[in-house]
Amino acid sequence: MPTRFLIVDDLEENRKLLGELIRRRFKNTVIDEADSGSVALRRIQTHPPDILVLDVLMPDMDGFEVCNRIKSDPNTSSILVMMVSAYMTNASSRISGLESGADSYICKPFENDEFLAQLTALKRILHTEKTLSREQNRLKAELNARKLIEKQLESAKLAAESAARAKSEFLAHMSHEIRTPMNAVIGMTEILMNTPLTPEQQEYVRTIHTSGETLLMVINDILDQTKIDSGKLTLEERPFRLDDILDDAFSMVKNQADYKGLRLVSNIADGVPLNVIGDSIRFKQIVSNLLSNAVKFTESGEIQVNVSGCRMDRSEFEIQLSVRDTGIGIPADRMSRLFQPFSQVDDSTSRKFGGTGLGLVICKRLCEIMGGSIRVESEEGRGSVFHVRVRLRYEKERQPSNEVADQESPMAGSKVMILDDNEVNRRLLARQMESWGMTTVEVSSPDKAVDMLRDGYIPDLALVDMRMPGLDGIEFARLVREKKELRKLPLVLLSSADLSQSEQNIAAVEAGIGQLFSARLHKPVESSALFDVIISILRRKPDTTAEPADPVEAGSLRVLVAEDNQVNRKVAEYMLRRLGCTCDFAEDGRAAVAAARNNLYDLILMDVQMPHMDGIEAMQAIRNECAGGQTPFFVALTAHAMQGDREKYLAAGMDDYISKPVREKELSRVIEKCAAMTKEKVGDE
Repeated sequence: MPTRFLIVDDLEENRKLLGELIRRRFKNTVIDEADSGSVALRRIQTHPPDILVLDVLMPDMDGFEVCNRIKSDPNTSSILVMMVSAYMTNASSRISGLESGADSYICKPFENDEFLAQLTALKRILHTEKTLSREQNRLKAELNARKLIEKQLESAKLAAESAARAKSEFLAHMSHEIRTPMNAVIGMTEILMNTPLTPEQQEYVRTIHTSGETLLMVINDILDQTKIDSGKLTLEERPFRLDDILDDAFSMVKNQADYKGLRLVSNIADGVPLNVIGDSIRFKQIVSNLLSNAVKFTESGEIQVNVSGCRMDRSEFEIQLSVRDTGIGIPADRMSRLFQPFSQVDDSTSRKFGGTGLGLVICKRLCEIMGGSIRVESEEGRGSVFHVRVRLRYEKERQPSNEVADQESPMAGSKVMILDDNEVNRRLLARQMESWGMTTVEVSSPDKAVDMLRDGYIPDLALVDMRMPGLDGIEFARLVREKKELRKLPLVLLSSADLSQSEQNIAAVEAGIGQLFSARLHKPVESSALFDVIISILRRKPDTTAEPADPVEAGSLRVLVAEDNQVNRKVAEYMLRRLGCTCDFAEDGRAAVAAARNNLYDLILMDVQMPHMDGIEAMQAIRNECAGGQTPFFVALTAHAMQGDREKYLAAGMDDYISKPVREKELSRVIEKCAAMTKEKVGDE
């Protein structure tokens, strides 16, 4: 459709001049004119324009009043307004114009290119708003369809209680069918949140994304409850690290916590074995559920996770975990509802907080299966504390699997400065790095850090918090880089994952002046990510300048995505592009085999369920045709997420597994794993 312009100016020659400029630059336009503000308002009611070019000084009604009336009317508030003035050119006039609702303000005389550039920017905004509106309508329809599916799923669950096997097969099928479109809903909204949007648009997209995640949690909870009720849930026995589980659980809620301004704190008491044996997936499910609830019901303050415990015998340890929040609390007369299926503390139809009520029920059953229990202490208006006890086997403490021997590790004896105004954050970071043999110095303010560096204390690297009173992290880094002797000091920026408007210059740091920092870590800092960044920095040659960390080295990987769903291919393309990869696509298994026959790929993301030839058959065919040492790294990409699916695909020959909806963090993990294996192959050659 053509873009409609309305030019409002009391001088005819000005209107003709502006109209001619617009016609020459923009094709497919409709241009209307008005010689006064009142005429313009009447014209807008009958033929609303997309963009209004509005003179400020006019006889009957000035541009400020016209703009105010347009923006205060819900029917016309979406019209984009450019104000033009030859007399009202001072700063206060421009501010008044923008405060009245104008989207742009240009002063006469102006360069034609400047005028057209501003109109081009308004057209981009117009295009984005129209695209977002269409996407919102589409997603709204899709969410309504999902609600209908939820009702159908519940009806099927009740009808199939007498046939456990049929019910299990039905739920597995529904999981696949729902996860496939949810991959597009959640994936596309994650991508959209990383694009330039107005605060209002950010709020819309965040709501869509949160609703999608909530729907996915409902699906997962129902599947788990069904498996527990049917007695089909069995626990795995595998080694894992407690601190890794806490890191993963915190990463799942930190975006929502950052949005609310909540502080996330964790602490593992001395004497608790980090290396344990048990079902890491189910243990993480307990912690994640409790953390998610804590964030949901807490509007301000902090969420604190503490881990302690006691040894039961030579091979078993009772983990005692507490999740404390500063939220709304639970009334004493409603505590009994907490662990009842499909029950809420507030079951009124107008309740503020949603959910099926299954999360805590599943936590309770999992704790019991793991030889423990769960209980809660709460006071209305003062927060809640959930206490969990589970029994796990433990191993003799060992170093993380990715850590090299002490004599080879550059971490032992290295000096690190921790600059953060929050004492708890400093202590947790210091404790983690001291366990790796590093020497730490905690500094509470940028001024103190500057004094220490000026007095001759030069660490091997420094962790710098973004938000601090006085100087922020970027300003501190600039001061450091001004000193010749400190230009090569590695700095690691610690910042929230969801940047506020005032922190948008971090993007500029990454894109244009990345020499300030060697890496950036999101808070709360995951110990595995911190370990990888420190190792990467300390292994660099002393004469190299600080550059942004690139542990994945994705740019050198050749990636093939085999996926029959067009929207899912688009989601994968956006995520891979953000991770620095270039990729090819195949629409089915046969096309994937043909592509691999003609090209050498390092990584193949293989959808399992495709027409003509499924992902397993395609993977086996490619392996059979590949020459020795040239076999790609295969990742099963599937909406099947039932218990045992991962093991089934790995046993069939896949190197890794990602369930849909695909998360960028999971995609980054397999890319990093593939990059490391590719580097090893090159080294062996």
